[in-house]
Amino acid sequence: EHEGRIQPDDVASIILTTGPAHEPKAAMLSHRNFLSNVMAITQVLKPNPTEHFLSILPLHHALEFTGGFLVPLFACVTVSYIETLRSRVVLETMREAGATCLIGVPRVFQVLHDAIQAEVRRRGKFAQFIFRTSIGISKAIYNLTGWRIGRVMFPYVHRAFGGRLRVFISGGAALDPRIFDDFTAMGFLICEGYGLTETSPVVTVNPMERPKKGSVGPPLPNVEVRIAHPDERGIGEILVRGPNVMLGYFNDRESTERVICDGWLHTGDLGYIDEDGYLHLTGRIKEVIVTAAGKNVYPDEVEALYRDLPDVKELCVVGVWDEGTMGEVVHAVVVPHERFWRNTAQIEEFSQRLLKAMQEISTRIPSYQRIQQVHVWTNELPKTPALSIDRSEVRRLLMEQLERGELTVTPPTAPVTAHRVQESPIPSTSTDGQFQARVLETIARVANKSYDEISLDQHLEIDLHMDSLMKVELLVALEAQFHTPLPESMAPALQTVQDVVQALAERVNGARIEPVADEAVELPPVEAGIYWARVLTTTALSEDEVRQWIDASIGKRVCRWLARKVLGWIYRYYLGFEVLG
Repeated sequence: EHEGRIQPDDVASIILTTGPAHEPKAAMLSHRNFLSNVMAITQVLKPNPTEHFLSILPLHHALEFTGGFLVPLFACVTVSYIETLRSRVVLETMREAGATCLIGVPRVFQVLHDAIQAEVRRRGKFAQFIFRTSIGISKAIYNLTGWRIGRVMFPYVHRAFGGRLRVFISGGAALDPRIFDDFTAMGFLICEGYGLTETSPVVTVNPMERPKKGSVGPPLPNVEVRIAHPDERGIGEILVRGPNVMLGYFNDRESTERVICDGWLHTGDLGYIDEDGYLHLTGRIKEVIVTAAGKNVYPDEVEALYRDLPDVKELCVVGVWDEGTMGEVVHAVVVPHERFWRNTAQIEEFSQRLLKAMQEISTRIPSYQRIQQVHVWTNELPKTPALSIDRSEVRRLLMEQLERGELTVTPPTAPVTAHRVQESPIPSTSTDGQFQARVLETIARVANKSYDEISLDQHLEIDLHMDSLMKVELLVALEAQFHTPLPESMAPALQTVQDVVQALAERVNGARIEPVADEAVELPPVEAGIYWARVLTTTALSEDEVRQWIDASIGKRVCRWLARKVLGWIYRYYLGFEVLG
């Protein structure tokens, strides 16, 4: 009876797609769409009943719904859902469940990677040397033999993730190749994929047997991908056809007919297919910069060429129309690391170093791919729901500022207006030095800074670059430190370090010291994944576990022994020679 009511092509779900808020589009996905995608994914990734998925993205995210919910159900795989984002609960869930697979957007893995790097830097230069040497050895062995020895060389990293976590599935945006390299060297398997809400959502994914860095993999079984109107480099619009393509947009026939022609979905994304059949993404059609010489410049490629600029936290390349040349000029918005945000002198110092580094890079690349104008911003760039940089929004903000004359379009040697931290009065709350020091230590730990860099007059958002998630994380850390309930509703009112010290002092003086019960953290769905990643690698670890993360004495002995064995093996079998006669 029920089978007669539900047909394969009936609508199973309607999901809003990423796009302008004033032009929402709702993709109608059928039962056939989802099931075809699920069966194709399981055929490529081959999950088995011994796997254990950890769900951190919201289920209304198409990637999580299909990859983190339907696929495990189809493959009889266990899934764990985290009811609270408290640090201790997250770690306990990972360890108790023994999670083996984590699905996330690139921003989640970037936060994990940055947190690991920050912890290594905090351990000192010797720890950095050991860590980078171990990464280099592991990469060399992997490139020569295909062996992954990172699990042996980085046991404490794996232990922090629960001990069994081995696979990262990344989708939603392009993954930084350096993150791919480092996690691979640490013994994790990263499979990057590509898809859209309109395709239920996966189109391509790297197979676990042979993932390729910089690629999103070959098409799934029964899914066709072709490049429309490729240029001399083979780059063109990506078209998709298959049983996973949506029925259309809800109540929007015009938009549906515009993107689906003759059964092919026009994705609006640009890319090319290499000789192995792997798809590579280069950007969006609307983002292509057309110079006065008629050259097509792809922002993603330019960003990749300049990604090694020193002390750069974020880089976004956009095109700005120039009436003089009658073409678009390549502009770059650069965000330095927070330590350069304090005054104009530091911004100018950063700009000088930036210019020198850009000149060196520009000598090695084609002239049409060189950045022509640079703008230094001291605030985080806007993000899409997939947590990648929103290039269209960056361009809009840049154009508005240029039209108002707020920005000088010059090379970075010219003075750049920087935010100046306003001085605040010393807090009137009577707190002793030891109490204040403990609070500042906790703030420094959450903000990934040293104790000496924290002062009472600093603004949490401007100077320490704390967003709403990090403020909640700070409250969680302070709760654990002082055993005092701190509701998340306090976060918006905390603007400066002084506010934190004063608010906590009032709570401590007026509250009874008792254990804090776990409670759910109300967070926006998109931000939940990043918060989980942050707390996992900072406050989630106990003090003893953090000390064990990189123990210099143990690491020194282990890495010395591994280096002797590995280098001896390499020299013996790959670099050895003998003289005959």
